[in-house]
Amino acid sequence: AASSVTHCLDGWSYLGRAAGAHLRGDHDSSRHLGYYAELRAAMALLATAGIGVFDTKHFVVNRSRNCERIPGTLGTHKFIWQALEHWAGTTPAADLVLRVVQPGGHSLSEWLDQFSTGDVSRSVLAGVWILQWGLDLKRLSEDRNARNVASYRPTAFISPRASRASSSLHFITELWEICEPSESLGFPNLDKYLLRQSLELLFGKAHGRSSNRAKRLFRQQTKTMLEGLPLSDPQRQFWMKFLKDESSKTLPLLLKEARGSADIFDPHHHRQVLARAALLLRMATGACQNRLKTVTDFERSKLKFWWSPLGEDRGLWHTGDDPKGFSDLWIDVKEAINDVNLWKQ
Repeated sequence: AASSVTHCLDGWSYLGRAAGAHLRGDHDSSRHLGYYAELRAAMALLATAGIGVFDTKHFVVNRSRNCERIPGTLGTHKFIWQALEHWAGTTPAADLVLRVVQPGGHSLSEWLDQFSTGDVSRSVLAGVWILQWGLDLKRLSEDRNARNVASYRPTAFISPRASRASSSLHFITELWEICEPSESLGFPNLDKYLLRQSLELLFGKAHGRSSNRAKRLFRQQTKTMLEGLPLSDPQRQFWMKFLKDESSKTLPLLLKEARGSADIFDPHHHRQVLARAALLLRMATGACQNRLKTVTDFERSKLKFWWSPLGEDRGLWHTGDDPKGFSDLWIDVKEAINDVNLWKQ
């Protein structure tokens, strides 16, 4: 349980350095760091579920709440994928996804309670998303040569040329913007797109037709859903427009890249790895937050001995100048994005 938070933190740190390598045109380092960001996100998720990954000796908290060693000596990479693949199909994984994704401050579960999916179980979301976003873990656990190319082989002669500066900056600014945090709502921008994807996925499975091919039925179900939620009239209007208008159907670049399946020699492969890592880290962050909430009388100040010097060491704030809320740090990011946008003009 303690390792979940630290794995999650390390995962975001790897992702940040992967983004830096991407901006410098170093695709191979970006892919390498992005892969380990994905790996740490998976380790954090598993840890919140009582599954401990420790080199070749792995443990699980069983139904009797006792620690039990898992037979065998699988290495970290192989074990993580097999454990994640199994866990993604369980009820706890589905419950977690439905709880931590909170569009508009309401859990995904609350939204789907009002959206008819027939006999289709909402639990399919966890399996689809977690396994899609863990694609690189699957590939590299099964293909050791591919992992060696990503992490150990010299690449200076075979690495593709870097993207144009404008293209590289566009990807990173979109990643930042969709992950913009909120003190009370977590990841409001990202979660609203995850809501739309979940509705379209479940609608398609329930009716055998996509929302685009059955627009009238999809809109009616969307309207019924919004009427069943405790929303104000302006909120209902916003969500109706966002969920139904064709103009809003364009997926953010991050979600498009996460669906990609390019091989490791494709010039955009590293971007796909970064996108999947970011989405898996979003789930890991929610899982860690959910786990901390179960601690009796937990307060942010009780972990200050850990996070305060860490923030100073990473240059996030000056000594003695801890932010009142971590989302306040977004101000610096917003200024950087504005500078980039001015430069592109």
